[in-house]
Formats: sequence, C-alpha cells, structure tokens
Amino acid sequence: MAEHVDDVITSFGRWFEVLKPGGRITITVPDCRGANRMWLERKRFPALELGPDEGIIAITTGVKADDLGDQKKEEVLHNRVFDESTLRICMESVGFINIAPVDNHEAMVAPSSALGWQLALEGYKPMRG
Repeated sequence: MAEHVDDVITSFGRWFEVLKPGGRITITVPDCRGANRMWLERKRFPALELGPDEGIIAITTGVKADDLGDQKKEEVLHNRVFDESTLRICMESVGFINIAPVDNHEAMVAPSSALGWQLALEGYKPMRG
C-alpha cells in the first residue's frame, strides 16, 4: 500500500499516530532493488508469473496488462518505489524504532526470500515520547 500513497510522510505519520505505544507495524512493498536484480539476471517473477521484462514493469509501475481492464489508471499505478533503505528512512522519519526486516508475514504473497521482489520491514512505536 505504501507504494500507492500520495504523501509518504503524511501516510506513515498517520499510521504512527493511530498505533498504540509499543505497537508494531509491518509494511510490505515491492522491492525495487530486488526486482532490478531479477531483471538483470533475466529471471521470472514468482507469484506474478511474469517474465523479466513484464515483471520489472509490474513491480516499478504497478501495471500488468491484465490490470488495465476496467480500472482507472490512477488506481493501479505506483507513486514511488522502495528498497530497504528508502523504506527504513520513511519509517524512521515519523518516529518508528527498532526497524527490522521480516521475511514472512500474513500480508505477504509468499516469504520475501522466496520471491526476490518483495520486502517487508516492521517497526515499533516507542512506549513514550
């Protein structure tokens, strides 16, 4: 979802605001760095069932040929791409702490390590502050 928001700081800030002190958030996004690596190695994109060229377009833009049917273009497009460092910076900028990678979470299509094009970080809202 983070790749679709218009204003990252406002959205992440709102998520931080509504989370209880000590609460945990897990943010899952397409991994631009991993997708680029897969494209360069000419690998298929698991779970998306796309070849390297279609896969890199789907990850970076959010558009697959099948997605454009009846949906408005704006509802499909990614507004930005993330890698682990940019997602971490966005989370830290609004106050999340103890940020760490998560390899498997119920919101994921499959474990990140199995896909190569997805990443997830979890962070916590401090107990005080």
